[in-house]
Amino acid sequence: MSGLAQIAMEMGSQVSGSDVNDSEMLNKLAKNGATVYIGHDKKNINDDVDLVVMTAAISDDNPEVVEARRRNLPVWRRSQYIGYLMRDQVGICVAGMHGKSTTTSLIAEILYELGEDPTVMAGAEVKAIKSNARRGKSDLLVAEACEYNRSFLDFEPTVAVLLNVEAEHLDTYRNLNDILDTFVVFANKTANQGLLVGCMDDANVRVVMNEVQKTKVGYGMEKRPSDYDGVYWRIVNLQQKNGRSTWQIEVDEENLGIDFEIGLPGKFNVLNATAALVVADFLVLDIKKVAKVLSGVRGAVRRFDVLGEKDGVIVVDDYGHHPTELQNAIRAAKDYFSGRKLWVLFWPHQYNRTEQFWDGFVESFDLVDQLIVLDVYEARKCDTDKTKVNSKILAKQIQRRGVKVQYIADYQAALQYIKKNIKKDSVLLTLGAGPVDVAAREFLNNK
Repeated sequence: MSGLAQIAMEMGSQVSGSDVNDSEMLNKLAKNGATVYIGHDKKNINDDVDLVVMTAAISDDNPEVVEARRRNLPVWRRSQYIGYLMRDQVGICVAGMHGKSTTTSLIAEILYELGEDPTVMAGAEVKAIKSNARRGKSDLLVAEACEYNRSFLDFEPTVAVLLNVEAEHLDTYRNLNDILDTFVVFANKTANQGLLVGCMDDANVRVVMNEVQKTKVGYGMEKRPSDYDGVYWRIVNLQQKNGRSTWQIEVDEENLGIDFEIGLPGKFNVLNATAALVVADFLVLDIKKVAKVLSGVRGAVRRFDVLGEKDGVIVVDDYGHHPTELQNAIRAAKDYFSGRKLWVLFWPHQYNRTEQFWDGFVESFDLVDQLIVLDVYEARKCDTDKTKVNSKILAKQIQRRGVKVQYIADYQAALQYIKKNIKKDSVLLTLGAGPVDVAAREFLNNK
């Protein structure tokens, strides 16, 4: 929302908005000319307002939404506003349950560094532009396409990228089949002169790709699927060392003859980077220049974000809050910092999510040397029975798998435990969609 507000101001609109709590981002918007309110109140909707845009977290009984409708003002979802901005643009939309922010940031950074001047709307701060959004002067618009609440169906992509598909947001979707059907609808919205890009290593993406008749490019590390009829980019000769990956690409079995390299750890980031390469190729960019930019990309904030080192302890923060994301981050940390003890501070996000993916969370921490689990971060109220689903019980079940784990309710108390017990030559990895990065920074600042 903050990124959209900034873009709207740069387009010449007068912008006002409200949030429950004050924040650094709100202060930045206010300095740039926005009118900012703390707290939601119908008085915030005055005679100057022509359009109200709300995030998916806002309900229809919100006092500002109610007042806007009483005044017969249009009320749009955030995704509808992005779709509006995308009408006359070359929309590059990145979808999938995991990796959207990283892949969006990779595409944005490549375009930005090569002078293509894109408009960017990401779900995290893109380090190259020091923001989660920017308005560019070209007709290229790179946007994260979130599946929550079926929001991405408001987009009109020229290029649609499918990273992965699995069970997620089960408060919005009935089951995996419902999710697959919705991704097929999204993929079919790809422009006829555009491109559908999909990771064929993901079985569910393969289902979607084979359902859709568009110009398409699949990519992956595995051999070309026998039932796939599009162009295929295969990752070959992959080498990983000290957190850096190098590889080559065969397009329909013909090697491009270019060595690609990235400094973001993990095989999943090689896949993310290859998706970005496919997009760059479709936009007719010099692939050798793209490779040079890719070797130095910085990615997104809170996506395996190496924050620094304190007393021999390297601190890494990651937004991961789904079992797949946790496992990817943990595996990357073990590979990247081989030989170091791995401490993880995990802040579960939402009781209903913790319940839905309970078994996955229990099985996610087998590679961890010391795990600390905080009380669940409750961003929204839900009807989950907290006597049966809570962090204390979760920690006990993880412990039964042989993992060394501590349940500590409060992050401040957890920080004190970490400072007292963590040894030199360790890694502290903070994980969660809540503000667990605050704990990481406080550890570094020795507060």
